[in-house]
Amino acid sequence: IFQPAILYDESNEDKQFFKSTFKSNDIDLIDITVILPAYNEEKRLPSTIESTYSFLEAWCKENNLTYEIIVVDDGSKDLTS
Repeated sequence: IFQPAILYDESNEDKQFFKSTFKSNDIDLIDITVILPAYNEEKRLPSTIESTYSFLEAWCKENNLTYEIIVVDDGSKDLTS
């Protein structure tokens, strides 16, 4: 079972800590990162990305959050990459 980890909670000012650590107020931190490991997933990857994107787009818009989706492929033999 996958349990998401919370990197920071704006209520305890962690976001401001990260901004000050990077010495820039212009930095836009991403609230949620989804990493999709993919090995020989040519057939399933498009629908997985689409459903992940659809969920995040709606949920993050509702909760005023930013997100990114990262697909990691390490040597697939099919057309995953």
